[in-house]
Amino acid sequence: AAIPSGDSVQMMMLNGKYSYLADGTVNGVKCLTSNELYRNGVLFTVDGRLPYFANVSEYFSTDAELDSIASFFSRYNVYEFDPSRSVPGEIVDGKTVYLDSVMNLKNVMFDELGYINREDSAYWMVVPTDRQWKSLYEEYKAYFNYDNTTAKRDSMENLMTHKAIIQGTIFNMNIQPSLNDSVVSTNWNEANYRYYKCLRPFDQGGVFAEARDVTCSNGKVFIADNWAIDKRTTFFQEIKIEAENAYYRDSVAKCKEPVTTCAVPAGNPLYGQVSGNAFVQVEPRNTAVTPLIRYTIPNVLSNIGYDIYAVFAPAIAADTLATDTLPLKVKFSLKYNDQDGRQVNDIKMKNPISGTYSYETVPNVVDTVLVASDYKIPTCSYGLSEPQVRFTVESDRSTSKYTRVLRLDCIVLKPHEDENNDSNE
Repeated sequence: AAIPSGDSVQMMMLNGKYSYLADGTVNGVKCLTSNELYRNGVLFTVDGRLPYFANVSEYFSTDAELDSIASFFSRYNVYEFDPSRSVPGEIVDGKTVYLDSVMNLKNVMFDELGYINREDSAYWMVVPTDRQWKSLYEEYKAYFNYDNTTAKRDSMENLMTHKAIIQGTIFNMNIQPSLNDSVVSTNWNEANYRYYKCLRPFDQGGVFAEARDVTCSNGKVFIADNWAIDKRTTFFQEIKIEAENAYYRDSVAKCKEPVTTCAVPAGNPLYGQVSGNAFVQVEPRNTAVTPLIRYTIPNVLSNIGYDIYAVFAPAIAADTLATDTLPLKVKFSLKYNDQDGRQVNDIKMKNPISGTYSYETVPNVVDTVLVASDYKIPTCSYGLSEPQVRFTVESDRSTSKYTRVLRLDCIVLKPHEDENNDSNE
């Protein structure tokens, strides 16, 4: 039967691309003959060459403005032969000779970011022009200054800086709930819902608004010379350590062991105010000492200003009848690797409000203490398995007006925001 007018039939070609039969055409090219049956298949002849549409990953190499991103992705390209989709011919010396060989493109970056090479996908990707790519690289590389002992240091710096540029740029259009309101990228997840999300993408300043868009076989490429993806919505993230999480607990000293994890009961007035509704309680070993607890802080970026906070819970968060209702006097210190990879001695934190090395909590409330403002660490530990940054909390009781028991809820490192909304300018 001839191709029905007005209907569309989709078929996958040997190269993985999809073609459409509709209104007597194949991809808009007129059919001269249709549905001619032969022994090994059905033949269509067309009145010219079928148009070729690049997919998102293929398009990079076709645009002179995108040499930088094309070069980055191509470093990880691996082509694997697919015998199931190839056309076999004769067997020579016991091996099949293929008349038409199909190769599948594999790329580790696709596994991490999105399969922009797959023809059955629907991806939109925002890509920087070469000028914008170089500008972003120069800005971002300072955040990935690894110490000199880091394995393959230069490669790590280069890779992480490039990944910082492209994280949050790929959007699976099959899962967007409300395209005009917001879009989430393939890096988004519910646990970290504040990041990798772009609001009002088509409004002025939106991620798609000012970019030149090109239609591809599996989506669209948005070419941007003015970058609209804010680093504070992608890799420039807040670091939060729950104190009760033993994984990040480096050491304790001068305290009763093991330390206690306290839960906040559902009926407690402070339920929901304590992060995770749990905190760690560190009690002194005896009346002559003040306890301390140290945590490792992962994924710290270099050369950005962090506002460092410690959040404390009161005793009444676990037990409304608790009698320990005194404020806590506390001190903090920080350790990290210097450029040569040596762990620096404990650096005492100076209270940005009082100018002393001591801090005091407000009793009977969940109290967030600002430990340091716009604090920069010179080396990066982002993506490393071995911890480099260590944060110590120590009771500093000097009179009977203070408790010596540490009740720590969480530690937060938040990128500093100044009047210009940028901690490095």
